[in-house]
Amino acid sequence: MCKFQLGALRDFYDILREFDSVLEYNPQVRPLPGFCFDGGFRLVTRASADRNLVIRMNEFTIPQELGAELWAIPGRMPAFMR
Repeated sequence: MCKFQLGALRDFYDILREFDSVLEYNPQVRPLPGFCFDGGFRLVTRASADRNLVIRMNEFTIPQELGAELWAIPGRMPAFMR
């Protein structure tokens, strides 16, 4: 990943931690300017069932075999130089 992408990813993880939240997908969510132009995604307060995942598992998300590994907040944050 390039420096910009690593920085954006790290900023996303920081937002999830700071606001104790997860990303939730629901196709009925309206677009949020500056966040999701097509709609469907929003940040919601983290629940204990969310564990350390970045996205909430619900009826609209289909967990994959490697989902827990791919969607977990990493123990070591991506390193980059600004």
